[in-house]
Amino acid sequence: MTILWLIIKIILMLLLSILGVFVLIIGLVLWTPISYEAYYAKYEKIAYDIKFTYLLGIKGIFYQDYDQKNHKVSVFGRTIYKNRVVDEPKDSIDDENMPSTLKQQTKQAKKTILSEKTLVKEQRLKKDFDPKDIDQSTIKSYKQEDKIVKEVKEVNPRLKQVAQEDMKDLEDEIVQETVQTLKRMPYPWIKKLVLDKNTYGAIKQISLCIWRILKYIAPNEWDFELIIGQEDPADTGEMIAKLTMLYPLYYQHGIIHGNYEKECLAGGFLAQGKFSIGGIMSYIIRCMLSKQVRTLIKFIFQIRKEERYGK
Repeated sequence: MTILWLIIKIILMLLLSILGVFVLIIGLVLWTPISYEAYYAKYEKIAYDIKFTYLLGIKGIFYQDYDQKNHKVSVFGRTIYKNRVVDEPKDSIDDENMPSTLKQQTKQAKKTILSEKTLVKEQRLKKDFDPKDIDQSTIKSYKQEDKIVKEVKEVNPRLKQVAQEDMKDLEDEIVQETVQTLKRMPYPWIKKLVLDKNTYGAIKQISLCIWRILKYIAPNEWDFELIIGQEDPADTGEMIAKLTMLYPLYYQHGIIHGNYEKECLAGGFLAQGKFSIGGIMSYIIRCMLSKQVRTLIKFIFQIRKEERYGK
């Protein structure tokens, strides 16, 4: 009996060890972050440089400029995907304004973005730095904006009431037209689904889930450089002046230049971030477990069942 009990204990310990290793592997796969760095630029030509790492052994590189492309994915040192193309630069794109290789241009652009970001951070550390104090035109634009806001606040309350009544009538008219459109739908199950009050609550939960996932996988740091130019240098200057009004919103992440020699829209975007598969799954599971979504799923199965059996 003692020997039998010892064998049972050994088997149980082995099973628990296997279960523990399995749980550990699943945990590593789900919660190990996927780190990524992406750079996309369009100056003379389109170029990109994307890298990601996962589990310290899964790596991916996707690089391309006008004369070469290098895509590679490796798993613990073994290449599972590779696509490499190297072409000679075409004579049609060699001119005095084009560098010998776009690779040098993209590297220089990445350095410019990072150096400008460092400069802005140094300015932010100064106590006397105020993003509004860019130039006199910006201060003037803020004063004009404040003036417009004050004028809007002084609108006759009666006009506001009339506008609200008109909006209510318009909303009622839209609702009636929507109901009539739904009644003419060829598929009854769509009409039942749209008219059900739980559908809108479920759509709200699903939309919120998608927004949370996008926010979760969004880059932790991002920087950009934008170059804008129009045919007339005066129009370019006017556009840059308008964009300067938004400087307090984007000064932490990038810069905007004006090209006063030719019409163009160019720039680069650099992003870095990380996310895990488990984090994304947690948002999806939370959404699926919400009351509105569960009710909607049951309602869809009920409708399909009624259609299948002709009820």
